[in-house]
Amino acid sequence: MKHLLALFSACSILASCSSESSEKPTPSNEITFNKNEVTKTPDGIMLKKVLTSANQFSSCREVWINSYKFDLAVEGKDTTYLATSDHLFRTPEKLHVGTTFAEIPGKLRKTLSKEPGWGYYVTLPSGWNLGFCEGAGCTDSEPTVSSKVKWIFKRK
Repeated sequence: MKHLLALFSACSILASCSSESSEKPTPSNEITFNKNEVTKTPDGIMLKKVLTSANQFSSCREVWINSYKFDLAVEGKDTTYLATSDHLFRTPEKLHVGTTFAEIPGKLRKTLSKEPGWGYYVTLPSGWNLGFCEGAGCTDSEPTVSSKVKWIFKRK
């Protein structure tokens, strides 16, 4: 029941997102879980973890929302992190994974933030963030005009 509220919140967050590509089926407003959300190792079972900030890993589940794959991390009843690297997902601003830094409007590029060891990100008016990873440490240098969005996320 706890996760139901978190999933409802995630669905609400994504309700304003659109898809302009014919490569994916028509969105169905359906949320499904990946049945392979655990990894079996010789030492036992390991839950999927995702780096949600420079100093925090969170357990997450892979979910499909409107035919897009996301990593969803919840704490209690709250969604704490929702991210995708699906290049077909579009933010309300029509930006996507693969968009170059130069294609982002100048006013938005000025919101570029750096989180050492995690990445750079641009915050959008919709609340989504465009993530950039530059170099082995992801913050080795600032994004250039040809740098591409690697992932899109929201976090608490």
